[in-house]
Amino acid sequence: MSEKLLPKSQRHDWLLIEICEEGYGWSVDVVNRDFVRAYCDATNAPHDVMPYGADKCAMLGRDMSEMHTKGLLTRGRTGIEGMGGMGFPRWVFSYRPSALGVIEVELAKLRREEHAANT
Repeated sequence: MSEKLLPKSQRHDWLLIEICEEGYGWSVDVVNRDFVRAYCDATNAPHDVMPYGADKCAMLGRDMSEMHTKGLLTRGRTGIEGMGGMGFPRWVFSYRPSALGVIEVELAKLRREEHAANT
């Protein structure tokens, strides 16, 4: 039986904490294999396992885009050299925590602790 999908608010908290504190150099995108795998494992997000590169997880892209709209993440385009036309995109958005996101990560940690204490 599959695990239950993490609620959106908890997925967003996980993203903030993960990006800021887990060694991704404060910059992530949907083609970072380790990051996408960690997100899918932590949130139980639906995804397609790919034989090469990162797994495809549309929910991750939607979550980061929504966090960008809320001002928690900034984003810029990152080109993918030499892989375009081989099933890979020519560019992707790369996300970083905004100043607000850096502040919000402390609140996300408190919410995570509170949730863990209540379960």
